[in-house]
Order: sequence, then structure tokens, then C-alpha cells
Amino acid sequence: MNDRSAAFAAGMLSGSIAAYLLTPRLLARAGVRYLRLVDFDQVTLSSLNRHAVATLQDVGLPKATVLCNHLRQICPDEERLVLDPVVKMYTGDKEKDGSLMDPPDGKQWDVIIDAIDDVPTKVNLIAYCAQRNIRVISCMGAGGKADPTRVHISDLRSASRDPLATAVRQKLRLLGKKEAKEAGVKITNGSGVANGGWLSCIDDDSKLAVVFSSEKVVAKLAAITDEQKEEGMHNFGAVDNMRVRVLPVLGTMPAIMGQTLAAMALCELGGKPFSPVGAERVGKNVRHKLFQHLKTREKKFEEKHRPNLRDGSENYTTDGIYIGPIQIDPDDVEYLMAELWKNKCALSGERLGTVLELHRWDKTRPATPNNLVLMNIKAATKFEKDFDELGDGREGVEEEIRQKVEARLATNSLASRSILVTIAIGTAAGACGVLSADEFVPAAVRFVFYVALPCLITKGIGTCCIGIDFYSETNIWGFIAAFLILRAIALLLALSAVLFANFREGRRAKGLGYVAVLWLSLTWISTVILGIPICTAVFGNPTLGVNLSTAGQYLRCPSETCVPGLAWIGATLGWLGDCVIPVSLFSMGLWMHGQGIKGLLAIGCLKLSLCMLSKLVLVPLLMVALAKGMNLTDEAGRAAILIATLPISMASFSLGHQYNIGEKELATNVAVGTLLMLPTVLLWNVALDAVGLYPIASA
Repeated sequence: MNDRSAAFAAGMLSGSIAAYLLTPRLLARAGVRYLRLVDFDQVTLSSLNRHAVATLQDVGLPKATVLCNHLRQICPDEERLVLDPVVKMYTGDKEKDGSLMDPPDGKQWDVIIDAIDDVPTKVNLIAYCAQRNIRVISCMGAGGKADPTRVHISDLRSASRDPLATAVRQKLRLLGKKEAKEAGVKITNGSGVANGGWLSCIDDDSKLAVVFSSEKVVAKLAAITDEQKEEGMHNFGAVDNMRVRVLPVLGTMPAIMGQTLAAMALCELGGKPFSPVGAERVGKNVRHKLFQHLKTREKKFEEKHRPNLRDGSENYTTDGIYIGPIQIDPDDVEYLMAELWKNKCALSGERLGTVLELHRWDKTRPATPNNLVLMNIKAATKFEKDFDELGDGREGVEEEIRQKVEARLATNSLASRSILVTIAIGTAAGACGVLSADEFVPAAVRFVFYVALPCLITKGIGTCCIGIDFYSETNIWGFIAAFLILRAIALLLALSAVLFANFREGRRAKGLGYVAVLWLSLTWISTVILGIPICTAVFGNPTLGVNLSTAGQYLRCPSETCVPGLAWIGATLGWLGDCVIPVSLFSMGLWMHGQGIKGLLAIGCLKLSLCMLSKLVLVPLLMVALAKGMNLTDEAGRAAILIATLPISMASFSLGHQYNIGEKELATNVAVGTLLMLPTVLLWNVALDAVGLYPIASA
């Protein structure tokens, strides 16, 4: 961040003082190179309870100067930390402010952090920055509040129960409408100016983010004293036209809000911005209604387009449009509304209070979490009309809005590179001598099989709804049957290979143990991948599965049926179940380091090549035929083929290690198969797309 610059504007009143002093201190410690500190006020005795750096000796000195002196002690190097204290009040008047808001020579402001709590001044600053596309992070009122759990980050319109935010919002609208009227520009929706006017910052937290507390104010303004009444209120203000009465302030609240300002600024300056979670809570009935509306709408869409199905496909039309069941559950709706779209229309910015619905963004892909957009009725109607007329509803969306929507959807995609990273960390742990593979791996395998995996299955059946998309009622038994037949064929091939080898040598050189080794090398993949659909199929009837699901409703929190005293059970099961993948991958990396290159290639290059050819090419080809024979849908068929390419699991190696049969062969298959996993899956996806087999747009 050496070449990053920030300006910091602060007000004189109690709501901003601690935020003012703490935030730039954190920015300076993090390495922000240039800080302009703007404040006309002085340190007072009554405000020491919330100062981060000022002491009794600083009373009467300008706050900007006190802060500058403190920061210089942190970094004496004037080239690495450039401080620009300005003991002056920002007014918004160019003549009075002079060069106050001008950035340093040859630079642009990276961020303006606003902690002013005088409404007119705050409005002028925000308007100035919005008109020039300068990023602003603004702090709302901290006075009279005490609950740190009610602090939020949002756009200005979402800032609730904050009188300062309400006043700023109203003044900004009035100012924007006045300027638009003078310029002859039409106002749209009462909240923004047409053609991307600056007033849209009220709804756009990428332009103006606000830190506020949703707690109701628990204290009143300080009473006017007899002395103030006698001498006149205007004689007690630091400057003219600013309020004199103040709110009592608990020192922790402005400090917490100051840290929040710094956290957001630093993450953005460092190129790692985060997306704040909205403060509004969507009720269960609203979520259920949206989910049912989406299901009904997609069902009608499927019925309308099913006559145009592509030959040999159950989910894609001749135009490449996907039709099929939605691939989310009711719990996903809350995430999509509150976290991804923040309870507002992605196209217009309108919030709760208008009717919102989830719509598929790209009609060539299924309704998954990273392909659903929240829209109000007006925007959704236009979007669907554009789809009918233009063939793609996105064509009617403004390019700037479209890019923002797709960028937001992209943040909801999973990164597969974490698999290799976890394996690499395990390898590094072995290389550094932190852990021993001989001791850690057996213990980790026992933990996964006897603790984590049972918790994962119990959690899946009981407290979640097992619902992997391609395990629908029409696919699940065909999916299971395809893998069972695949394993049966692989067993026959392994037996035939051993019999042929014994026949050539004229004696029984290899027994059933080697048949098992070959069989495991070809088809033994993760028990979880096949265990979950089997559990779904078996427990789909009113037996154990229903009982577990019924019990699970009392463990799912937050929910209306949750029993608070039992919530820890579901949380514990989930935490232990989530350990399956990272522990297994970490152990894999550690074990691979212990084997070394020679150990991984112990069976010989020719035999290894034949094993990889069989596992990564021939077995998936066999699954292609089985998927056709079982009439699997496009999605289920694609999934079955890709799963067949996965490397064999650690379970096969554990069996070989336990019985001392084929340990080296299985170890090599596990290690090399894992290294080739990602490129193999990618190549199979490309190959299937190239021949038009089991097409799926999200593959």
C-alpha cells in the first residue's frame, strides 16, 4: 500500500471523535503512505474518554496536530508516511475551502473517510465526492448507543434507526433534485438521477458505504443549561450554525465504528474488498413465498419450452435453453436475498417494500445460486419480455448494471484450486518436519472414517436436506446402478487379467488379493460421493430418514422449530463433518511427501501408465455407455462420467496397507491420480462439450 492515499475528514462533535483518531492510526500502521487529516476542532477535557491517542497534556491543541504527532512517532520516516494535517473546517464552498479537497500532486484520492456529524457539512462532502466518483466510507452516529452487535455496513438507504443517516439521506435527495431541476434532468424513482446521476450513491455501497448502528438511541441530547439560556445558545458553539447540544457517548462505540471504517478501507486499498452482510432479516414466510414462486415459474417455463427439446437431451432445447428443476432449497433463499443481493433489486436498486422475486439470469444454465438474481416486479417483467423478444433478457440491461450483476454472481462461485492448495500445505508440513506421515496419516484416516464421516452423513440426513441436484427421484437409482455395474465389470476385468497372467506363467503367481488390488485401482472412489445418494435413496421412504429429518428440525438454527438448548448438536455435527475434505487432503499431501518421488514411481512407468490410462480414460468411457444404458439425464450423466475420472480414495490404500497386498500399486495410483485429477476433469469436460454429449452449461 506504499502508493495509496487517503483523506480523512472529521467533525467536531462527539459522534466522530474516537472514530477520527483511531481510523487513521490503523491506516498508518498498515502502511498507507499519504494521509490528509482535516479537522478544525481542539481536544477537550470532556472528550478524553473516547480519544485513542490524546492525553491530558493535549487538551487545547488541534486534534489534527495531536494525531499527526502521534503518527509520526509510529513512523518517523517522512517518505514512507506523508502526513498532511489541515486545521480547518470543510464547508463545501470552493472559495472558503481553497485546495482542501485537492489530491496530492499527480495522484487521485483512493478513499475519503468521513466522520463528520454535522448534517450540512456531511452532505456537502458526500455530494462533492459522488459528483467526482471518489470512493467514500462514511460513519454515522455513535452517540447514545452501546450495543456493538448492532454495528453494520451498508448503503445509505439501508441505514436504519440512525437519525444522522436519515437526515443525510433527506438532504442529499433534496440537493440532488435541486441540481437536476436546474439542469433540466429527469428524476427517476425519487432516489436517483437519470443517466447514472451522482445521487445513485444513496443505493450503491460501492460508491458510498456507511457504518451505522441499528440500535435505538438509548440516551437523549444533553439538556440546555441555565447559563446557556441566559447568555444565548449561539455563544457556546465552536463555529456558527452548528448544533450545541450533544449526545452522551460511550467511548467503546465510536472506537468500534472507527475500527470498522479502517477495516473496510484497508481491505479495499489492499485489493481484497469484502461484501458486507445486510442488516435486514427476511422472514421465513417471505423466503418460502419466493422459493415457491421460483419453482412455479420455472415449471411453467419448462412446460412452455419442452416441445423444443434437443434430440437425445432431457434438459436442453434446440436453442440451448436449459429446462429442468431448480437447484436450490429454501435455506439458500435467505443467503441469496440477504448476503448476495442485500434485499434489493439488482437492476433498479429498490429495496424491501416493493415485491421482489428471484429470476434466472442466464437461461442456458440451471437455477443455481450463482445464476439467480433478485428483481422487483417491474424489472423482472421487462427482463422476461426482453428474453422473449431478444432471446436473452440480459440484452435489455444497461452494460454497467450487467457487469455489476455478473461480478456479484461470480463471487458466489467455488474455487477448485483450494484442493491443490490444501494438498500442497500437507506436503509442505512434511517437508518442514512439522508432522510425520507415519504417525499422522493413520490417525487422520481413523478420524475421518470413524468420526467425521458418520457426522457428515448424520448431519446431511438429519439437520440438512440431502439434495444433490442430479440425485432426483428419476435419476438416483439409475445413477447408483451405473456405478454398481461399473464396479462389477471392473471386478470381472481384474479377475480376467489375473487369470491371464497366471496362465502365461503356467502357475498361480497371483491370487485373489491382486484381483482386489486391480479392482480397487480402477473403480474405488470416495465413499461419500456414492454414500450420499445411496442414503438418499434408502432413507427416502418413511423410515429412518424421516425420523432423522424430523429430529433434525429441532437442531436447525436459526429456525422457528429450533430448540436453543440443542443447537450445539447440529453445529458440532456440521463442524466435524466439514473436516472430512480438508483433513483427507492435508493427509494426502503429507503422505505423498513421505513416499517421495521414488516411492510414488515404485511400480514402474509402464505399469503406472497403464493404470492411469485405464482409470482416467477407459473407465470413464465405460461409464459413458452405462449412463446411456441407464437413460440418465444430461446433468446426471455428466456428473457420473466426471466422478468416474476421480482418483481412487485413501480407503483402498488403507486396505492394501492393512493386509500388505499391493500397497505400492495402490499408493502410486492414489498419489498420481490426485495430481492428475484437475486436468483430467477439465479435459473430460472439454471433450464432452466438443462432441455434444451430456451438455450442461455450468460444466
